[in-house]
Parts: sequence; C-alpha cells; structure tokens
Amino acid sequence: MADVLGFFLGLFVGFIFFTMVCLPLVYGLPMAIYYVSKGVLRWGAILTYIGSSALWSIVFLVVAFVLVSYFPAGAAYVQHNAGVFAGQWFAIVVYVLKLFGSRTRQDLRADFADATKRYVKSAPSGVEGSN
Repeated sequence: MADVLGFFLGLFVGFIFFTMVCLPLVYGLPMAIYYVSKGVLRWGAILTYIGSSALWSIVFLVVAFVLVSYFPAGAAYVQHNAGVFAGQWFAIVVYVLKLFGSRTRQDLRADFADATKRYVKSAPSGVEGSN
C-alpha cells in the first residue's frame, strides 16, 4: 500500500517538475532565444522562461528543505520508497513520449505564443496564435 501511495506521490511530483521546470527550459527557452536573435521578440521573453523555471525550482527546494528539517521521517519515506522513484520516472517518460504527438506540439506552440505575445515586435512566422 505504501508503494502505491508513493507511486502516486512520485507521479504528481514528476508531472509538476517536468511541466513547470523541464519543459520551459528545454522547449520554451530555445524558441525564445531563437526568436529574440531573429528580432521577432524582445529579451523579456527569455527572462520569462528562465524566471518561471527558477521560481519552480525554488519552490521545490523550499518544500525539500521543510520536509528534511521538520519532517525527517517523511523525508526518509520519500527518499527510500521505490514507488516514489518509479512514479517520478513514469511521469517523465510519459510526458516525453507525449511530445512526439502532433496535438501536444500544437499545444506547446500555442502556449509559447500566449506566454510571449506581450514581447512580440512583429508576428513570428511559424508560431501559431500570435496574430
């Protein structure tokens, strides 16, 4: 039972980590750098992606610090539970595989356009939703 609960905890943490920290750095930041270098976006677009990833990383660090400092038994549970580890990796693998779907790529392009629309100098070619 503890492994099943740990798996769902790991699934949740893996999902949040991948979507809030990894995706902005791996997908959004390179696109922002590309469009800034082409003169389509202003520099604030890059800072948006760095800032959001940094903010979520700080949130994860604070949660980890509180867990280790005030709930050492909970920290030991999370650290040594194979279900938590498996759940995190399962979430990451599932979302990486989802990136190969055309619908997911369309959603990512739309999210990029929404996140950077206030930094547009001119309409970027190939970025949907930025008109």
